[in-house]
Amino acid sequence: MALTPQEIRCLSWEQLEATIERLAGCRPYEWFFRGQRNASWGLEPRIERECDLALLEGAERQMLGDFRSKAHLYTTHVPRSEDTAGWLAMMQHHGAPTRLLDWTYSAYVALFFAVEAEGDDADDAALWGIHIDALEGVGRRRAERILDVSAGAVLASPPHFDTLAFGPYFVPGSVIGLVVPILPQFQVSRLSSQQGCFLFNCNAFMRFEDSLVEMMTGVSLRWFVRIAFPRSLRAECLKRLMHFNIHPVTLFPDLDGLAGFVRLKNRLFPYPHKPGDLLA
Repeated sequence: MALTPQEIRCLSWEQLEATIERLAGCRPYEWFFRGQRNASWGLEPRIERECDLALLEGAERQMLGDFRSKAHLYTTHVPRSEDTAGWLAMMQHHGAPTRLLDWTYSAYVALFFAVEAEGDDADDAALWGIHIDALEGVGRRRAERILDVSAGAVLASPPHFDTLAFGPYFVPGSVIGLVVPILPQFQVSRLSSQQGCFLFNCNAFMRFEDSLVEMMTGVSLRWFVRIAFPRSLRAECLKRLMHFNIHPVTLFPDLDGLAGFVRLKNRLFPYPHKPGDLLA
């Protein structure tokens, strides 16, 4: 199944900022955003790149069990045992592949992640946007039918999520898509700093993109956009985002973030810089 977002192309910072304002404006919780440094990349959780689709659910279940059984050896700050979403988020945070795909409520935070990396050969980077109410409405109704419950908060229940993620409802060959937003009860500081959330494909026997497209087929509301822009805007975007206080030390509130900020500042404003350079 092919992704068919509404395509928007911007050629300058001014066009990019105006597009974001038209889309989100002063309504920051209407859209999920994701930034990718290569506009040709699709929406693909890391585990889909590392595991054969037929073996994906079993591999994720095995990694989850291994991580959950050993995490206490390295930290006491862990999710509750029944909080599967929290455990998957913790795994993702520390580099293990999962079905979680990172998104944010902030278009400008997503923009930072689209431009932070140097050296990509791609001509364009991209911001993806998914309308929250459209996705949640379809997903909640479908999840309620699958679970045979009527509670509106079905996706907020850890046992319900665990059943959807690893239960008997999806089998090899199943073509029923279900992508749901996840904001774990257990959060790491970076997720909060980045206004982050996750989208999770419950049908492990479909790829994320196929599951999303199948689920949203027939939705007439504008729910899906991709904003492409030249990677040549990278330096300007990073400088502008500093005015918004969006940079490594605010998004990664630890020593790694501080080191990243110091490095980025020196790259954008090489020493010795003049007093006015930081405002250029």
